[in-house]
Amino acid sequence: AYDNAGNLAVSSSVEVNVDKPIITTPATYIKTWLLLGSFNNPDSNTRLSKDYSGKETTITPTTGEIIDSKTWTSYTSPTDYIDPASVYGNQTEIASYANVYVNSSTNNSAELWLGSDDGIAVWVNGIQSTFKDESRDYTPDQNKLKIYLAKGWNQILIKISNNTTQSYGFSAKICDSDGNEISGLTYQLTNPFTDTL
Repeated sequence: AYDNAGNLAVSSSVEVNVDKPIITTPATYIKTWLLLGSFNNPDSNTRLSKDYSGKETTITPTTGEIIDSKTWTSYTSPTDYIDPASVYGNQTEIASYANVYVNSSTNNSAELWLGSDDGIAVWVNGIQSTFKDESRDYTPDQNKLKIYLAKGWNQILIKISNNTTQSYGFSAKICDSDGNEISGLTYQLTNPFTDTL
């Protein structure tokens, strides 16, 4: 617009819309788990595939429960890496379990990022989500699984196998496809399904 003298008039109160940046937070690894182990198995063909619990698709453990003279034990790692050897000692030709319950405030399509040494199998709400039977060194986020978390309580059960080296373990985090935190998730070790079974 121009003033009466033909000069360009500039408003002193021009509003400029600037989109606020979206702030994201990298997801943290799950450091507290129930552990059960270790189960000796010299057969490399069945070390990861064998069901040592007898009910991998339906088991809902809690601290202190016993299977085959082995006790589900709470464990919190000082790092992102879950190290069963720190509980059961350095062993070869074995497998161990880890379990955690996840509460989601909404229905969520998410991802589960995993790293392991050696093999790893995972069940989410009783459905097997991955099975990687291999010898490998640990690297964070080697496998990225798409998972679904229902509103309310969910369960993640992991089985780790160890072959010929004495160190073994895994890391796991729930995140979006960019590795960022999903809000509204909480974790616990106590079986939340006890009252409904």
